[in-house]
Amino acid sequence: MSGMYSLYWYDPSGNQHTEFQHRPFSSVKSALERLVHGPGAVVVKEIKVTDALDFLCLHIIDGQPVDENGHPIPR
Repeated sequence: MSGMYSLYWYDPSGNQHTEFQHRPFSSVKSALERLVHGPGAVVVKEIKVTDALDFLCLHIIDGQPVDENGHPIPR
C-alpha cells in the first residue's frame, strides 16, 4: 500500500471527520485544495494527512502548515 494516504479534518468543535482512507496522492491534492481554499474552509480547523503506515505526512492548522511541534512552517 505504498503511496496511499488518508485525510482527516477537524471542525472548530474538535470533531474528527474522515475524508478518505488509503487513496493515491492525487486524491489528497484535490481534497486539500477544496478544504483549504473552498467555501467549506470556514468549518475546517485542522487537517491531517497520514500515509499507509499511519505516519503523519502533513498537518495544517487554520490554513497554515505546521511542524511536528505545532509551530508554523514559513512559506
